[in-house]
Amino acid sequence: DLKSPNQRDEIAGARASLKENSPLLHSICSACLEHSDVASLQASKDTVCEEIHNALNVISNASQGIQNTLAPPEPKAATLGSALDELENLIVLDPLTVTEEEIRPSLEKRLEAIISGAALLADSSCTRDFHRERIIAECNAIRQALQDLLSEYMNNIGKKERSNTLNIAIDNMCKKTRDLRRQLRKAIIDHVSDSFLDTTVPLLVLIEAAKNGREKEIKEYASIFREHTNRLIEVRKSRSNFQQREC
Repeated sequence: DLKSPNQRDEIAGARASLKENSPLLHSICSACLEHSDVASLQASKDTVCEEIHNALNVISNASQGIQNTLAPPEPKAATLGSALDELENLIVLDPLTVTEEEIRPSLEKRLEAIISGAALLADSSCTRDFHRERIIAECNAIRQALQDLLSEYMNNIGKKERSNTLNIAIDNMCKKTRDLRRQLRKAIIDHVSDSFLDTTVPLLVLIEAAKNGREKEIKEYASIFREHTNRLIEVRKSRSNFQQREC
């Protein structure tokens, strides 16, 4: 019975969590397979999977009248967005301590990991063509901005202060990260719209049956929903196991 305000609130909160995290599941897991040594992507994968799992458990329990136990909130781990933040922090360096052998491979590797995740999101069937093209364009732009920045650092090696052209290159790199982040957010909105506005989604069908008090359908759709939930969890486990074998 979903007439209980607590149950309605629990399901509403869980649905909001699913809307935020579900579109990222495939992209972030695939990016981790390609870049298993990038800590921010690893942390992002764990966080997304854990939040989806918790949200599905909350909905399943509430639909069956089982009391959900509130766990203390855990600190937020890194996401693709925080990987962009981290990159922005790492590009501001002291020319006196800069060496090409250290900064070029490190920054290029971090950026390519981010671009891999962005490309997977762009390639999704849920991403609109216009947003896909914009993501690709922004990935190319940020890649070029990094090369321009690295060239300016090489021109400033050994200098006590950064030149104006170097500062401009840093600002441009930060701008390109923000531009890419903006396009990724728009693509995620595409995913949310396609995934949760379809009335055939097991979650929505289950909620509708519960609202109307159709006990037989509740049991039937709860079973389907549990199967759907288990499949998501199995995908997460299989991807994690495959990733571990690749390491």
